[in-house]
Amino acid sequence: MSDPDFGGLRTAVEDAAVPVPFLTLRDRAARRRRRWLGSAAAGTAAVVVLAVLALPRPGPAPEPALEPTPPPAPPAGQLIDTAFGRTTAYALLGSCEPAGTGCRYELLSSGDEGRSWTRLRSPVPPPAPDDGFSAELLVTGDDDLTVRDPAGDRVHTSTDRGRTFTARALRPGPALDAVPPGLRVEQTWCGGDPCGPSRLVVLDPATGRQSPLRAQPLPRSTLIDVATGDDGRIWVAGPDGDRVVSAVSRDRGRTWRQLPALTGPPVVLLHLVPLPGADAGAYLLTGRRDRSDTVLNVFSDLWRLDGAGWTRVTPRGAPRSALTAVGLSDGELLLTTEEGGTWRTSGRGTRIARDPAGGALAVLRRSGPLLVGWTGAGELLVSADDGRSWEPRPVVVR
Repeated sequence: MSDPDFGGLRTAVEDAAVPVPFLTLRDRAARRRRRWLGSAAAGTAAVVVLAVLALPRPGPAPEPALEPTPPPAPPAGQLIDTAFGRTTAYALLGSCEPAGTGCRYELLSSGDEGRSWTRLRSPVPPPAPDDGFSAELLVTGDDDLTVRDPAGDRVHTSTDRGRTFTARALRPGPALDAVPPGLRVEQTWCGGDPCGPSRLVVLDPATGRQSPLRAQPLPRSTLIDVATGDDGRIWVAGPDGDRVVSAVSRDRGRTWRQLPALTGPPVVLLHLVPLPGADAGAYLLTGRRDRSDTVLNVFSDLWRLDGAGWTRVTPRGAPRSALTAVGLSDGELLLTTEEGGTWRTSGRGTRIARDPAGGALAVLRRSGPLLVGWTGAGELLVSADDGRSWEPRPVVVR
């Protein structure tokens, strides 16, 4: 499963000679995404980013151990993205040569939930040394893999678990009445460009077409987030002037019910987090602009969906940022922060505290009953008990 709620702008560039400032990389990647979806959705798009993951530059690779039979060695890159299908897990890594002389992607697959990995041929061409890594993974059906390459305006699809790929150009598609089975809805973003409001769109990897939904529930919002629950419900939220407006669909986007608007200071970031299970509800994290704040993914308020509307439950002592968040089976949240560390809510979101089990996790995803996380150093971990314990799954090619 490739989580649609938090793709993030993975702009890690390893330049051992002159490190490029993170904000510069973020802006470059944002511009690149705006160009891609501008052409793929008739000038109305670029993917919304509600969290930005800054992966650290790795140091020089260690010397290999002098052993008669050395153990399998991990790939030399940073973990960029993961996706879990029904029987197969995929991992995308990125690495650059010393002094920024060349970069490349590595694509891996695992048939045992990440306990061992096999290297696949990456269909994505090497990125420019100072452009970062913008490719991302998507699984449709059971194990069909798509590698989306915004920089190349293409998608690369595989129906044989990554053994072979077919490349297709990204292009606009006709309006859809509802999200087709097996596909997912996502949002477009103009990122401040004068290209109009955001829209809900559906990417069909089999054709490369990105089609807007015919019914657009938030026609005036220029920044939106969308999330799909286990029961197929779709939530969408976005700012509209000094309000945050939202809607929910129970028929795959064919019709929408507007939820009561939230009022208060203007927000610049939103993140919808569905809870697992049927009729389980969702949370909404919002961030307000603060000139004195040094974090990008500012965490200002937390709202819980109760019945027909939202209830503000912002806990005291909450962290200043929220990088990624997942819903838990007990109706709570587990989230990571830019500053480091994992936090867990209690009391239906009204209390929050550091969660020692999460350690140095930077990114969290949900894959069915499993939680998948990885650290800023690229270590992959899996939890089967809502993050109370974690099992390392080293990305080692065997």
